[in-house]
Amino acid sequence: MQKLLTTEQMAYVMSINPYTLRALTDTGTIPHTYIHGQEAKEIRYNPYIVNDHLRRVNKISLNSNNQNELDDIRNYFNTTAPDVVKNLKKIDSGFAQRRVPKGYSLTKVKNKQYGFLYYVRYFHNGRTISRYNTHTNNLALAEKWAVDNRDRIINEYYAKRTPGYAKNSFYDILSTAYKEDSPYDEWAATHGKMITERVRSLYNNCMVDILIPYLKNHGVKTAHDVRPSLISKLQIYLSKKGISPYTINRKISLLAMIFDYLVAEEIITDNVFRKVSKLKGHKNHAKTKDIHDIDKIKGKFDHMWKGEETEYILNMLINCTGMRNSEIVQIKLKDIFRQNNSHFIFVHGTKSENCPRYMILHPTLHRMLIKYALKNKIANDDYLFPDTNSYTFDKACFALAKRIYPKTPHNELREYLDKNNITYYSGRHSWKTLMRANKLGDVEEYFMGHKLTPDVAEIYNHKNRQGQRNIFKKAKDIVRILDRRVFTAKNRSKKT
Repeated sequence: MQKLLTTEQMAYVMSINPYTLRALTDTGTIPHTYIHGQEAKEIRYNPYIVNDHLRRVNKISLNSNNQNELDDIRNYFNTTAPDVVKNLKKIDSGFAQRRVPKGYSLTKVKNKQYGFLYYVRYFHNGRTISRYNTHTNNLALAEKWAVDNRDRIINEYYAKRTPGYAKNSFYDILSTAYKEDSPYDEWAATHGKMITERVRSLYNNCMVDILIPYLKNHGVKTAHDVRPSLISKLQIYLSKKGISPYTINRKISLLAMIFDYLVAEEIITDNVFRKVSKLKGHKNHAKTKDIHDIDKIKGKFDHMWKGEETEYILNMLINCTGMRNSEIVQIKLKDIFRQNNSHFIFVHGTKSENCPRYMILHPTLHRMLIKYALKNKIANDDYLFPDTNSYTFDKACFALAKRIYPKTPHNELREYLDKNNITYYSGRHSWKTLMRANKLGDVEEYFMGHKLTPDVAEIYNHKNRQGQRNIFKKAKDIVRILDRRVFTAKNRSKKT
């Protein structure tokens, strides 16, 4: 059985356009047949019959209408029956499609990168609303942009002329987003995002010092004007200032969060920050964090450091619990509780679903934390470290280094820390190294706040009693390891 071809397939075989083939088919020039399709009859061609037919005919042509002949016939109608023609025109006017004004106009504006871009002007109630960049030099896309954004732009135009508009403008939202009791603050809280004073200050500085000036310099007026290409250029801008890819990615991530809020409030439809790829760290920036010699840490936390109490507490906390910096700044006094003759702290980490967890406090660490809280008059609902920032952590790191290497001049000590990439966060790596060396076991991932395998997650689920018992039992092992490797005999748990 010979194959029947569709119009597109037959046109391909004949090396012509499908429209040409349809025209030849309609005039009966090309033999064809019909089949019953799902919705209607469909044309099909037998390529061999068509080939035989064309070879016999040898010459094919389409009759084209002679325009002069049509004009002569039209004149004949107008001269012989003018009243009839006039009446027909009246009837025709009732059926003719009325021209609907578009309500906008497009103009070309020179652009160095693209040659030109289309700008749109809107007309509404006798007003001409300013030109807006459609961000394209393609006419069809520019017309689509003009239609899609018409209502939004017109509404914004009139909104700007109403009292109190400035309080809800795009830049007002950005500049107040990280102020206490802002609408974003409330939204973030309902979505489980903890914004401490330290984090609030860090985010606000990034917003006010980086994003807002950058957007204004690039002529951005509304959230809709922020495009992925602009964020990519922001990455390049920050990179040229000597900021590492890792830090740039962090800044972009925190700036993206406010745009998640704008999406939730239906101010914008997409978060353009989420459409920009993160920078890949250059090998020169991808330094591996080093740690202090663990044996040299031993005994350094036996006594409070005079004049550096905060640095002392921060260093002992990270080296004895392995908590993240972001988790330490969220500690409140009420998070500390007693269970089975031991003291624990509930860690409110928000990095992942595995972060909230219990961590045992070595008796010396617990005693010093309470002493620190009493001295600084910290209430039960207060943060233990409310004003802690990156500078505080750097200062704490250097304070510990001075005690480990007391004879090293300060300038050489700073060079040593920079060269080996030893930071305050290195204390978390020290804790992990110490626990792994002493074979704490699979529960180590739980105490680190890492993602757990299903089996481990089930065994150490702190939300049920059996899981809590397993955690408390393993926590005792941590205290014994710290007794041997961090504290001297007089400060071990059995004698506190």
